[in-house]
Amino acid sequence: MRLRIFLICLACLFSFSRCLIVVESPPFGQEQWVPGATFERGLPMKKGEEISLENARGDIEVEGWDEERLEVRAEAREGTFPSRRLRFYSWRQAELNIEVARQDGRIQIKTEPDVQKNISRSVHYVLHVPRSVHLRSVRNGSGHIRVRDIYGSVVIEAEEGNVTVENFSGTLDIELGQGDIEAEVLDIRPEDEIRMVTGRGDISLAIEPQARVDMELSAPNGSVISDFDLSSEREPGAKARVFLSARYGDIRVKKGNGNRI
Repeated sequence: MRLRIFLICLACLFSFSRCLIVVESPPFGQEQWVPGATFERGLPMKKGEEISLENARGDIEVEGWDEERLEVRAEAREGTFPSRRLRFYSWRQAELNIEVARQDGRIQIKTEPDVQKNISRSVHYVLHVPRSVHLRSVRNGSGHIRVRDIYGSVVIEAEEGNVTVENFSGTLDIELGQGDIEAEVLDIRPEDEIRMVTGRGDISLAIEPQARVDMELSAPNGSVISDFDLSSEREPGAKARVFLSARYGDIRVKKGNGNRI
């Protein structure tokens, strides 16, 4: 009998040893999260290759580097509610399964479906890619997206969150349901096209003073401010097309500082 009781107590102690008891008291309105499982993967990637990323919730950062290699890092985070409460967190983190595979001539990265269905869980990505790359599809539900130091083409589609594009050259297509867009596009060529649309949020675009562009700006419930003379007669010749639309927000077009890529 005593042996049985001892074994039961030992099992309970082992079970609790894998948990952490936390009393939370976060500031009012501040988002709280607990770090979870991580994922790392690298594989060869040539300049000019295509890549896509599909996620449901979480921040995404894509940065160009000089190596011909793709590096993917991801971290799962468990959200908590902003109120004082007692919680149990397991020391043993669930595995984070990320699909990274070449398919149809493109490298595809997908967050596992079970994570995307869990509204309290998010996955944050950091990608390093060759500077010359085609981000054919970056899809996200909610979270901030940042792209910098690359040239080629970028297509971003998200429901909610801000998008920042820095030191970029090429064709850009961004569509948000809600969030601000801030982009710096350099070395614009006639074949480039810049399209940025947000349902609720502001748009800021910086381009070089000598850029030859045809601009169409729409802010029916906001204001439009441009460093370029939009009313002057357009000169003939090949030009890049710029289309900006902020349904509920302001649009700002400014002259950038020059080519950094």
